[in-house]
Amino acid sequence: MKLRHLLGDDFPEVTCLMAGVAGAVEISGVSSDSRKIKPGMLFVALSGAQVDGEDIVEDALRRGASAIVSARSEAANVSIFDVATAEDF
Repeated sequence: MKLRHLLGDDFPEVTCLMAGVAGAVEISGVSSDSRKIKPGMLFVALSGAQVDGEDIVEDALRRGASAIVSARSEAANVSIFDVATAEDF
């Protein structure tokens, strides 16, 4: 599924990006657990009871995440969708 179809119009912060190449990224799955990320997946950086997803973005990238939904990440070489709060995703 293309990222633009997954995100749709629910996130006004990133709607304009979905018309470009970022929206064409193929997404094979979604997870907020970096240990479950496989190549082509979208990682959603949520704050959990024990781990803040923002702190493990690099792990998700090493595991092959194609895109990141984040409230504060600045990773390079991957589509980063900066949302007001990743918990809304």
